[in-house]
Amino acid sequence: MKRIYNFWIQVIPLFSLVVASIHAYHENRIAFQIREARIAFIAKSIGDSIGLNYLLQRFDRISVLAKKLSNEESFQGFALCDMTSGANFSFPENEKLEQLCNHAKAKASFITGSDQRWTQEEKNQSHQFYTHAINLQTPQHSDSNLFLILSEDISSLRSLWIKSFFKSWLLTLSILCMVLMIISSQTQKWIKRKFKLSHYILRAILSGKKPKLISNLKSDPIAKEAIDLFHRLNTLAMYQRFKYIKTQSHSWLNPLRHQIFKHPLIVISNREPYIHERRKNTIELIRPASGLVSALEPALKEFGGLWIAHGSGSADMEFLNARGELEVPPAHPKYRLKRVPLTFEEEKGYYYGFSNEGLWPLCHQAYHQPTFRHVDWTQYQTVNEKFAQSIPKKDLEKPSLILVQDYHFALLPKLVREQNPNTPARIALFWHIPWPNAEVFGICPWKQNLLLGMLGADVIGFHTQYHCNNFLESCNRYLEARINWERFSVTIGEHETFVKSIPIGIDTPNITSLSDLEVSKLKARYQIHTQFCAIGVDRIDYTKGLLERISAVERFLEKYPEYIGKFTLLQIGSPSRTHLTAYQELCERLQQKIERVNARFGSFQGVHPYQPIVFLHQNFEWEQLQRFYQLGDVCLVTSLHDGMNLVAKEYVWCQKPERGSLILSPFTGASREFSEAMIVNPYSTEELADALAASLRLNQEEKASKMNMMRSKIQSRTALHWASELIESLLKKENSYAPLHESQGHRDNSQ
Repeated sequence: MKRIYNFWIQVIPLFSLVVASIHAYHENRIAFQIREARIAFIAKSIGDSIGLNYLLQRFDRISVLAKKLSNEESFQGFALCDMTSGANFSFPENEKLEQLCNHAKAKASFITGSDQRWTQEEKNQSHQFYTHAINLQTPQHSDSNLFLILSEDISSLRSLWIKSFFKSWLLTLSILCMVLMIISSQTQKWIKRKFKLSHYILRAILSGKKPKLISNLKSDPIAKEAIDLFHRLNTLAMYQRFKYIKTQSHSWLNPLRHQIFKHPLIVISNREPYIHERRKNTIELIRPASGLVSALEPALKEFGGLWIAHGSGSADMEFLNARGELEVPPAHPKYRLKRVPLTFEEEKGYYYGFSNEGLWPLCHQAYHQPTFRHVDWTQYQTVNEKFAQSIPKKDLEKPSLILVQDYHFALLPKLVREQNPNTPARIALFWHIPWPNAEVFGICPWKQNLLLGMLGADVIGFHTQYHCNNFLESCNRYLEARINWERFSVTIGEHETFVKSIPIGIDTPNITSLSDLEVSKLKARYQIHTQFCAIGVDRIDYTKGLLERISAVERFLEKYPEYIGKFTLLQIGSPSRTHLTAYQELCERLQQKIERVNARFGSFQGVHPYQPIVFLHQNFEWEQLQRFYQLGDVCLVTSLHDGMNLVAKEYVWCQKPERGSLILSPFTGASREFSEAMIVNPYSTEELADALAASLRLNQEEKASKMNMMRSKIQSRTALHWASELIESLLKKENSYAPLHESQGHRDNSQ
């Protein structure tokens, strides 16, 4: 016990000295900042008046102003320096004040046009002065070359520090001594008793006997707290180890890495992860802001493999090796990229025609009539055959894993099987957009061909179970096939295709949070000077509910006029499919509607113009989007129909919890996961306007609670989890492939 007392007798004074020093430092720092802010305010307040009086030679008025300010004991006065004539004046007259005009900091203020601050001490004296220089070049007297220097004595801060230090030291020392005395007097007997008890229990355990007093130890409140603390620390240590493994090494993927070692990975998509585009005399490498690319690339970086995509860049074919491939990413290659060139007619018919004027509106129930042309269907078949033939033969001779992406390649799985009947490769097709109900899907003239092409895959994935159900219903209605509702599979001949719901996630990189100052600067850059800012990030597409969103903002400002001048919607609209008439018309209507709302509610707020809607019609890189997401107090995801919509997840991941709030359409896949968001029907202008007002009025605790829950869901199901589950579903498939015969099989109507 004596050692313990000696220890605390030495520690307590040292600790109290540290606490007193820190407290005194902060007190002194606050006092200095108050002085600094005060003199800066005075400089700004009197600058224009002094400059004008000097130009008009009204020195008496300047003297009166100096006299008023010098009533305060610490204020020394100010100097007025004319760089044109070289004349220096001080108020009140003081040679030391005039000498400040020759100080390097003062001259720097004139040259740079910015304020300068410095402290200095008088020689052989104990006085310390704080000096603030401000340039007086203003529009009212732009021909003058003046700057103003104010000086204040801050010597008193030293005595303030000393007083604060001794006061804090004595108070801390007294409190700690009293606490030590109370603890020692109250716990000495208790400690002796516990030591005796612990000694008895330890001896009993070592001797192999059951301690009779073990129950007393369990019921002891201090023992309970100690055990609880141990469990918490142990859990925290395990969490930190798991977090490090998950974010640094992804060791949870080790079993999958071992399985995939003998299975080459091949991804086929229309969009490529890297584009070489010719810009005048240079070639620019572009990484498109695509959710599909962001979701797939982590898996290829992790496992390696081949990505086959449409070479859409004007300089794409100039960067391929002898095998027609490119090692990517350029800085640290992890996988290969193979680019498939398409002719103008092929791209027009396959991509713009059948895919985006036919399948896209067919699958999205946004009340836009699909267009089906035979010439487009022919090109769609041709391009699917070209991509099937682009898969290297050597990879098809191995048990490769082929991940076909989206509605651009519905025919490809069957084509690969037909062209390579003995291939041991396994094929997965993931459909990133919604699948309509069977009646709507029946509109397509080539519905059987599409279904049979897709069923060449071993696994077909959708974002939601509802889309899986719709797909099986379509197969049941339009094909002679066996539908197994328990296994959720479709069998044609002897080939069974499993249909699975695999919600997609996003990559979860570290996000650099913007400071409040950085947020203000970014808002000012785009002429946003309002208290509240909502964010929308979408492609210009009729499925995204953009026109409905603008109507909701207009109704919101009508219904809640107190937000006029305080609220701005920053809408980022990426140009999309600009060759199609429907998209051109949508863009024009959107522009007109935004202009009408801005004309109705816009105004001038002081020197700043106010626009309730700021529309940025351009593409942004992911690094830029991260910053935009952090501007939004609210994010609006109001799709009329969508597969997942990763914007919702990206916003939650990028934004700070205390600032964020998400308004989400129930017609998105994300709404199945984010029950914490405000789920609002985008077709209801009234509901959407009310939801916007409610989101802005949420307190920080509610926002943080909701955002943190959604953030944890994102972490538990990232893009890498999604790709891994898709790959695992292929590896776990029990049935090997048998030749696909359209005429075989019978229709199973039992459900």
